[in-house]
Parts: sequence; structure tokens; C-alpha cells
Amino acid sequence: MNSVSFDLIGAGLPMAIAIAYLPRLFKVLDALTTALLAGSLLISATLSYCDTAAVHVVPGIYLLCFVIWLRRGRGMNRNLPAAAVFCSSFFTIFPADAYRAYTCHAASGLARIGAGSLGDSLLLTPAILAGMHTLVYFFCELDERGRVPIRDYLRRQFSVVT
Repeated sequence: MNSVSFDLIGAGLPMAIAIAYLPRLFKVLDALTTALLAGSLLISATLSYCDTAAVHVVPGIYLLCFVIWLRRGRGMNRNLPAAAVFCSSFFTIFPADAYRAYTCHAASGLARIGAGSLGDSLLLTPAILAGMHTLVYFFCELDERGRVPIRDYLRRQFSVVT
């Protein structure tokens, strides 16, 4: 068993952002989204692995994102904002990362959660998926003239409160 430390930037910063976005996530959960979120967590927990260098978490959240992107039509992106995608991504990756940090053998005996700092998957994967979600639904919101009120759109996608 390793000694585990928690990196302030690589794990603390994305955790703070994800906790701030929790109300947005809870507001949009329906039965299908909850089941997909649980399936994503299960994929991350069972398919993650480690080697002597790091813990590698398979982000099962891709399942959730792709199903959401396929089932939402034009104008429906308000139901699931990018803030909720960021939050759900973090909370499906973090438990697998923490569990593997405790159970895998680190060469030095010290495992750091979020040790990749800003490039770590705890921040990078949720940010990339939230960005992709924003781009996918930006094109879904184009009106007949090809315009989107960008300020209102970004506020809807990334604000902490609705």
C-alpha cells in the first residue's frame, strides 16, 4: 500500500471547480443520464490500470458524452450544460484514480493524485469534454441566420448557477 498525497493544482483545482458545478449536475440528472453516469463510473473503475510510472484511468465518461450528444437535438443543449459535463467527468475519473493510487505499487512508495499538475487527466479530460460539448451544441443553437448570442450561450454553458 502506498502513501498517497493530493496535488493542489492537479487534483485540488479541478475538484473545487467540479464541486462548484455540482448543483448544475444535480439539476439535469434524469434516469437515463444517471444510469449513463453510473455506467461511466463503472467503466473507469474496472478498466483503469497502473504501471510503475502512473495510474492510467480509462475515462468511461466518453460513453455518457457520446450518448448525450447523439440524443439531444437542436435547442435541447440547455438541458445539459458544459458545466455538468465537466463535473460528471471529474467525478467519474477521480474515484478510480484515488483507488488505484492506494492499491498499485509505486516505485517510491508515494503516489500523488493529480501529480501531472495542469496536464493531468483530472483537469484536462473534463475541460476537453466540456469544450467539445460547447462546440457540438454551439452548432445546434445556430438560428436561421447562422447567429448565436455568444455571451448568453457561454453563460448558460459555464455559469455555476442557472
